[in-house]
Amino acid sequence: MTDLASFPRPNVAVDVAVLTLKAMQLHALVLERADDPAGMALPGRFVRQGESVVDALSAALRTKAAVDVGERRPELVGVFDAPGRDPRGWTVSLGHAVVLPTRQVQGRTVPVGELPELLFDHAAIVEEAVRRVRLRYELRPDPDGILTDPFTLAELREVHQAVLGEPLQRDSFRRRMEPLLLPHVQGGRQTSRSSGGRPARTWTVAGVDETPRHVRLPRLESR
Repeated sequence: MTDLASFPRPNVAVDVAVLTLKAMQLHALVLERADDPAGMALPGRFVRQGESVVDALSAALRTKAAVDVGERRPELVGVFDAPGRDPRGWTVSLGHAVVLPTRQVQGRTVPVGELPELLFDHAAIVEEAVRRVRLRYELRPDPDGILTDPFTLAELREVHQAVLGEPLQRDSFRRRMEPLLLPHVQGGRQTSRSSGGRPARTWTVAGVDETPRHVRLPRLESR
């Protein structure tokens, strides 16, 4: 039997891009590290002996960022293993991402387009996390549950525009999303909400639709 202990092994870390919306912009949570190397970084930690990756993720978010993801499970976005990525030693990072409502994220967040210089290769983790989240928001209504049900189509479009970072055509957005929504019904009638103008119907997200979609949501043309 091969003696695995005789082979050099890297440290294994988990690092998490926690994304949320603030002021209708997509933000990432960043932390100030006091330990060497000092600087800005994502929440993360090394996986301990006998510990699962899931448990390491929960511990990193809870102890480093005071974040409780509840039933949400961070998504693996990549394995970051460039030699020399960590000056402390040979380290492989399992980069993850999770999108949370603003109320669940405490601490400093920055717009994803205005990241400060991050340690290690954490900027690459954020970049891949944002790419994946934006792809989901091209295809389905609020797939990461930023909104609270029920919501209007205008509120839904506002969230998608914030995530995608671009204005979207209203009618095309409605045609794409309405078939994937369920009317919010009370007393046998669809509810509505008014903010001073014509009442807008309210909706909830339907069950997961596995129909493949590869078409970007139409954008508004720049003026």
